[in-house]
Amino acid sequence: MSLNLINPHLKFGAGGGSYTLYLDETLWFGGLSAWPGLTVQSTTQQFNGSDYTTASQTWTTKTAANTAKYLAGSCGSAGSSQGAGALFVTGSTTYGPDTRSTDLQFYKNGTWTTKAAASVAIMLNQSAGTGEGSMLNMGGSSATSGYETRVDSYDYSSNAWTAQTGLSQGRYYSGAGGSSFDSAICMGGWGNSPVAAKNNVDSYDGSSWTNLSGLPTAISHNASGDGTPDSAINLAGYTGAGDVNLNSTFDGTSWTSQSALPSAARTTCLCAGNQDNAIQAGGSGQVICQTWDLSSTTWTTQGNISVGVSGTGGGGNG
Repeated sequence: MSLNLINPHLKFGAGGGSYTLYLDETLWFGGLSAWPGLTVQSTTQQFNGSDYTTASQTWTTKTAANTAKYLAGSCGSAGSSQGAGALFVTGSTTYGPDTRSTDLQFYKNGTWTTKAAASVAIMLNQSAGTGEGSMLNMGGSSATSGYETRVDSYDYSSNAWTAQTGLSQGRYYSGAGGSSFDSAICMGGWGNSPVAAKNNVDSYDGSSWTNLSGLPTAISHNASGDGTPDSAINLAGYTGAGDVNLNSTFDGTSWTSQSALPSAARTTCLCAGNQDNAIQAGGSGQVICQTWDLSSTTWTTQGNISVGVSGTGGGGNG
């Protein structure tokens, strides 16, 4: 996710892998600023609220990333207390045309560090896991395939990448979540055969993928998701016919349609959390931020993010 100058337009957000959400660990970084600037961003904000039902909690500006990117994967958290840091994974470093990147950035406690480059330059990917643990990078678009099945893991302790079992359905603009590379979930996305939004939901155990109950609605364009294979949330996105504000939660067995996002329909917003509690920001020209509480099945409006961007990233797991 990202910020710089105040701009009221944000879309194409991405969610990071999460298992326990500490609201004040949530990050927003990177992205492409909206019209008229269309500038690839590197700036970073952290949410400084801690209550899902108290309104108008705000965001604080942090150190900019070493590399400006958008359409990138992201996962992890700020790392200031409970968290183990965040990862800003591959993506595009330019707009018009895009430049796919192998770049990997790590954030913790206000500092960004460049880590080992991925083996393949890729964008429109999704990532799940933690900063100082392990991360799974899945799908996306490379120079050789617009609908990647490619999956790679990254281990922080060894600063190394490892090829993993590929997705059964090549796709990009999917939702993803998970606590580590061997406990991850991939939701929806835009795939081929035929070219359309997908409702595929698959979990990864470190060696193989398992097909889970499909999303209630086929959805793509980073149908922004988060959580774990037994507690996930999937928000908003694009059906192929238009943007939607759908909200679906997953308990490991089945999906349940919940209260829709109250603001205007958007694609690819940031989402961090799981079926019980989540935070959402931006998407389709919006700067609005909202928190979800399953116990009351309600959304609460929080303070806006500071810049409208597309292809943003972030995370919020502790």
